[in-house]
Amino acid sequence: LMIRHPKALKKIGPLILSNRRVDKLRSFYVENIADPDGRVRGSFSVSPENGRFACSKNPMGRGANLLNQDREARDHFVPDEGHIFLRLDLSQAESRLVYMLTRDKELIAKARAMPWEYDDHVDIAMIVFECLAEEIDKERRYFGKRVNHAKNYGLMGKKGAEEILKDGYVISAEEFQEMIN
Repeated sequence: LMIRHPKALKKIGPLILSNRRVDKLRSFYVENIADPDGRVRGSFSVSPENGRFACSKNPMGRGANLLNQDREARDHFVPDEGHIFLRLDLSQAESRLVYMLTRDKELIAKARAMPWEYDDHVDIAMIVFECLAEEIDKERRYFGKRVNHAKNYGLMGKKGAEEILKDGYVISAEEFQEMIN
């Protein structure tokens, strides 16, 4: 409705989205996610369709999909005293693989660059926001990442606009399609 009637829902729409966001965050703070020892565990597997990791509740029926914990809800995971968490990231692995497969010299150079030398999501954000890399902050980069993944997974026009709405961005299907293009 917000995509179809942005003017009519200008005031109430953001409140609805905010409420929806809080409800989504609440779903990450559920009871009985941890085992009796206070640890959260999941069952990991590899998806045969695309080779990506998958995660679900552990065999005892507790835990959760630990691969999709919301960025804002990750604070409820605390390392043991004297330990730290280490975050591993494949740094735009899918884009880099596709770039290598093109055999295009410029794209291969981008694929081989270190993450701090080349960031595909920043490039997409620069195109979408029509600005320089220096103007891309964390939020704009995340938006570029969402557009990039929408493009990679075929979330065109309407579906892409609906998905990005979950992050609070009200964009028409036509505008989103233009970003994809």
